[in-house]
Amino acid sequence: MAPNSTSLIIGGTGVSGSFIVRGLLERGHRVTLYHSGRTTHPVDEAPWYHDGRVQVLHGSPDDPAIMKGILCKASNDGCTGDFFYNTVIMMYGNTRKCAPIFVGRCDHFLMGGGMVAYDMYGTAKHRDQAVDGVLMQPLNEETPLMTCDGTIESTPTSFNPKLNRILETEQVVRKLFPHNSTIIRFGAIFGPNNIFPRLWSIVKRVLDGRDGIIVSPMANFAWDSSLCYGENAAEYYLLAVDKPEVSKGQIFNAVSDTCINLKQQIRVIATALGRPDFQIFELPLPLAVPARPLNPGITNDAVGDGGFPAYFFTNDKAKRLLGYKDKVGLVDAYTRTARWLAAEQNHVPMSVAVKVLHDPFDYANEDLLLHAWYKHRDWHACLAINWPITPGWGHFHYGPGVNPGDAFHGNLQEKYAGKYDRDMKSRL
Repeated sequence: MAPNSTSLIIGGTGVSGSFIVRGLLERGHRVTLYHSGRTTHPVDEAPWYHDGRVQVLHGSPDDPAIMKGILCKASNDGCTGDFFYNTVIMMYGNTRKCAPIFVGRCDHFLMGGGMVAYDMYGTAKHRDQAVDGVLMQPLNEETPLMTCDGTIESTPTSFNPKLNRILETEQVVRKLFPHNSTIIRFGAIFGPNNIFPRLWSIVKRVLDGRDGIIVSPMANFAWDSSLCYGENAAEYYLLAVDKPEVSKGQIFNAVSDTCINLKQQIRVIATALGRPDFQIFELPLPLAVPARPLNPGITNDAVGDGGFPAYFFTNDKAKRLLGYKDKVGLVDAYTRTARWLAAEQNHVPMSVAVKVLHDPFDYANEDLLLHAWYKHRDWHACLAINWPITPGWGHFHYGPGVNPGDAFHGNLQEKYAGKYDRDMKSRL
């Protein structure tokens, strides 16, 4: 993209947004940032937000009429008129409703999709392909989606309305911009400024002086193959902007080049915070109740029969077409994130920890559990512990059957039929 190109970012104040803005400015783009105004960055972290290098607009990211009106006025010095941007990156808001206003008003439309679109959560064909509970074939952009016929053009079929909406959004964008859109599919993005930082379950225990943390055997698996550090996530967008001739009309998986298992993450984080002595207590899965918030992506099968259905994603397409490689290695990424969380402890109030991470940090019961297991190997005493607030499966759990993290009391048929208790789905 030529210097002086105009770029609009919708959102852009979260875990990867500041890196995208910085990257576009370094490329000579004239950048406009449109967001709700509820979040900003400090001067030392994002000086461009405060010094006038970026045009900052505040408005609803969910209302297309409001968005269009604000963009028209901003592009015409407050007068009525139209707008046009070479690049639009929609990272936040109601994309299904707002994307139509950019038809004919941009050269390149980019959006973030989701790994959860893939048809992989405990389906029979993937179970048959698994070896020792692990799916050996990496999931790429050609993997069937959770639709009637596995293609992006077909009707979504997930029991989870959130997953269906993600697929429907991708479908809308593909229809509106068949030749000039790029969809980048993420699992979860972590790093500073993450509003739902799962790593807080580790960091807080280190900071609170706990001897260690309870994990299940799943901590030995590289579950987080779908995670991407914020600066690395930004690199996918920037490379797609750099190479529109190959990125337009394409979908890319966005994951880290490497992945480490939960035990390795804990070691890195504890060392980064000056606690190399921090211990890891591995308990059998049915007993490791406090470990639930740290088990992203586990399915109901793992709860029921001890299976470990793990899925691994590949970013080979982005490497091949865009020349992608991680800007920040995982050890550095986890170290930076841990230290930021330690410095911003008030960033994660207990209300968020309990409601979103599903982690009550019930140290008294954790000590009872460790005593019952390590001193007496008393399985029944461990199971008999009364948790006033039971640790849940967290914001990231999407599994087959009745989700252990949901307060859904219907049966499987009702759930698959879409009779979902939406009032309990705020975390989705």
